[in-house]
Amino acid sequence: MRTKRAGGGELVGIQYLRALAALMVVVFHLDLQVPAFGVTPSLPVGLAGGVDIFFVISGAIMWITTDGRPQTPGRFMFRRIVRVVPLYWAVTLFTAAVALIAPGLLRTSRLDDVHLIASLLFVPWPNPTVPGLYPLVVPGWTLNYEMAFYLLFALALPLSGRGRALAVAAALLAAVALGRMVDTAPLSALAFYTAPLVLEFGCGVLLGWMWTRTGWLARIAPPVAALLVVAGLATMLILPEAVGGRFLYWGLPATAIMTGTLALEARERLPRWRLPLLLGTVSYSLYLTHPIVLSAATRAWQVTGWTGMAGLLFYGAVTLVACCGAAIATWRLVEVPTMWLMRRNPPVAARTNLVSGPLEPPS
Repeated sequence: MRTKRAGGGELVGIQYLRALAALMVVVFHLDLQVPAFGVTPSLPVGLAGGVDIFFVISGAIMWITTDGRPQTPGRFMFRRIVRVVPLYWAVTLFTAAVALIAPGLLRTSRLDDVHLIASLLFVPWPNPTVPGLYPLVVPGWTLNYEMAFYLLFALALPLSGRGRALAVAAALLAAVALGRMVDTAPLSALAFYTAPLVLEFGCGVLLGWMWTRTGWLARIAPPVAALLVVAGLATMLILPEAVGGRFLYWGLPATAIMTGTLALEARERLPRWRLPLLLGTVSYSLYLTHPIVLSAATRAWQVTGWTGMAGLLFYGAVTLVACCGAAIATWRLVEVPTMWLMRRNPPVAARTNLVSGPLEPPS
């Protein structure tokens, strides 16, 4: 389903943000290859804030696509599973097969039976290779948060509009408060789900409520809205992690970016550009498959022996294009067909520029 404006029309700004957020994550992981080229400068760590943009988008779209549309919790969760699980399982099982057959090809993945099962079930579990609660497909840690948020949102669906928003916000605040009061082990599920970054979903829900229930966003002047987007992105890229919690240094800027984008959307000031729309469409595939492409590209590049800034720039450009190309192919060959099979509907997604992006299924 296409995401609609409150007054009709498509939310192209959300697609642009999905494309931006996915590319930020890809470039952030590209930066991990900088030392191999003998180059000292590195890219801003704030590029990882693309994930935080996704979380705010997720909260907003879950509200926008369900507000005023009767939907049972079971139906809601089914549609979330249809959208998220098939591609994630396909990439996870592919990675597991590579780890079993040719483990030397992977740097951050090692096959472990319990870890694999936990990864498939969206359960935070210590990674045997990378320190932390990361699944076999490392970027999938965000999906563990997403699935938990979907479950929370599903439980709140029977409530009325305002009551639903308040219940979701109260639950997220309570979770963070619990995490601050209870002494938890760093690598525990309780610590994982009570991290302050879960408040980013709440910020998204608040923005979604403003979009459907108030005219406040439409009253923001376009120059102010553009300033919110630019200032939010600049703040995210400039502030180091040492400034404070992730919610403060990336979550709040992500909220500002989303606020400005929706305000511009409300004023119908966003043009339609085909390439960003396409990248927003395939962003879920891009998010999940880019580590595989990066691993293959890095090993292929080692054969050339081309280092230095020139080698790094050429490697980055070629690999970024390869990641986007692989994402488009995965979207067409895997993502769309599996959604069609599970929903038993014509593959409308194959004919629209506005299917969902990473971390955010359509309703």
